[in-house]
Amino acid sequence: MSEGPNREPVRIEGAEELARRLARLTHLIRDGIVETFDEIYVLDLHGSSQRQERAPDGTRDDNVFDITAGVAIALFVKLPPWSRRDEGAGKQARKGGKVHATMHHADLWGLRAHKYDWLSGHNAASTGWASFQPEAPGFFFKPRNAKYE
Repeated sequence: MSEGPNREPVRIEGAEELARRLARLTHLIRDGIVETFDEIYVLDLHGSSQRQERAPDGTRDDNVFDITAGVAIALFVKLPPWSRRDEGAGKQARKGGKVHATMHHADLWGLRAHKYDWLSGHNAASTGWASFQPEAPGFFFKPRNAKYE
């Protein structure tokens, strides 16, 4: 334990409490993001060596950079007020009157060269997005099935 300025012990909260607070903060940040933007596009490039990710077919899944964390490309769209329909194009009203962005998600798995080739030949319009509404409390940026969690 370290000492504070008055030589009193400084208590450091346990890991569980810190994890709980971090999870709550993450949810609040996501909530703010989905309330601020009209459309959110997330292309998950995966490639996390920390999670030892593999492509759905079991083959190796490379990172597009020489880093260990997985990578995603996110586009956050804020439409001008005059172009929004009913509180926002793409936005859906939620409980309490809050309006949230429509999420669009896609995955790209495989070897680095495959990902580079795919990225150079595609754009947001030619990507097969899965569209969904993020839901409280997590406001996850990828489709989830609560039935299996």
